Parts: sequence; C-alpha cells; structure tokens
Amino acid sequence: MGSAQDDKAPQLNAPQQNVPQHNVPQQNVPQHALQQARLVQVRRQQQFLLQQQALLQQAQKQQQQQQQQQQPKQQQNVPRGGKVPLKRPAEDSDADVSVEEALEQLNKSCKRAKASIDAANAKDKEISDLRRALQTSTDAVAAKDREIVVLRQSHQDTVQYGYQIHNDRAAQEEAWVAKERKWIREKMALQTFAWTRGSDNEKLKNEVAKLNNHLALTQRREIEADRKLDEYKKRIRQMGEEE
Repeated sequence: MGSAQDDKAPQLNAPQQNVPQHNVPQQNVPQHALQQARLVQVRRQQQFLLQQQALLQQAQKQQQQQQQQQQPKQQQNVPRGGKVPLKRPAEDSDADVSVEEALEQLNKSCKRAKASIDAANAKDKEISDLRRALQTSTDAVAAKDREIVVLRQSHQDTVQYGYQIHNDRAAQEEAWVAKERKWIREKMALQTFAWTRGSDNEKLKNEVAKLNNHLALTQRREIEADRKLDEYKKRIRQMGEEE
C-alpha cells in the first residue's frame, strides 16, 4: 500500500480528455481553414506536452523526497553488525512503473506532435509555393494588360491620324472643286456677255471652245473627286467599326 504522499502524487495515467484529436474528418473546409486548424492542434499538443513534462518532474521530485525520507528509517532498523537486504518497497515499484509509463506516453505524444509539426511545415511550404506561382501568374497577366493598353493607344492614334489625313484630302478635293466651279461661272458669264453683244470674232470663239473643253474636264474631275470623297468616307466608317 502506498503512503499518504503517494495519494497526493499527480495521476499520470489519468484519461487525457483534453488531448487534441487527430484524424478528424474535414469535409467541405477551405484550405486556409484546415491549415489554421492544424496549427491550433500543434499548439495544443505542445501545451499538453509541457503539462506532461511538469507532471513528470513533479512525480520524480516527490519520489526522490519519499526515498530520502525512507532512508533514515531503514538505517534505524538495521541491527548492529547485521545487513538488511536491499529490497525496493512496493510503493516505489509502483512509482517506478508509473514514471516509465508516463515516459513512454510522453515519447509517443512527442512523436505525434513532431509528425503533426512536420505535416504543418510541409503544408506551409506548399502554400508558399502556390502563392509564389500565383504572384508570378498575376504579374504576367498585369504585363499583358499593360501591353494591350499600349496597343490600343497605338491603334487609336493610328486611326486618329488616318481620320486627319482623309479629312485633309477630302477638304483639298472640295476646295479644288469649288475653285473650278468658280472659274467656270466666270467663263460662262464672259460667254453670255459675248453672246448678248452678238460678237462672232475668232478670238471669242476660241475662248468659248477652251471653256467648253475645260468644262468637260472639270466635270470629269468633279465626278472623280466625289468618288474619292465617298471612298474616304467609307474607309473612315470601316476604321470606326474596327475600332
């Protein structure tokens, strides 16, 4: 039977109700939540190991105190000139067994905690690799977006430059047609004045012939200018649709 101090000794073999449970089913849980749960389990296991170590140290200290208290009693019971066989008391054997079991249990807990810590570190490395890969992809996408913006700006500048060129050419053609029409009106006024005076001199006839030829040429140029103007407007509309 153990002493009163044995009754006060911490119970190392008591059921471990607060020990974190491994292999808990994890269904429909995000990856970061699983990682956080594993870290919490590792911290709890470390706290449990510290508690077990404290209990083990307390048990060893109490065992040493019991042995120190029993040594004087054994020396008093030794007869003069006699020898007492060194026999370990029953309570000491029980204490030794409890300490051994506690050590074995502590070693198992340490192994489980180390395995959990290694798994958590591996997951941390995997998450870090995934984050680096994601950052690389994000940087590549951002670079492509900047390239697209530059290309769009260049295309817009090209279209705007094309608009300006076509508008300038159309304005030049319209100015030329207006100038030719003004010249024709002046020549027609001169011809009308000559007809009203009844003049039939050779110089006026030649001028009228030149006027008629130039009128025909001007009409052809006016038709060509209108065609080019329509073509410019059509191309401008196409460029606007492409943009």
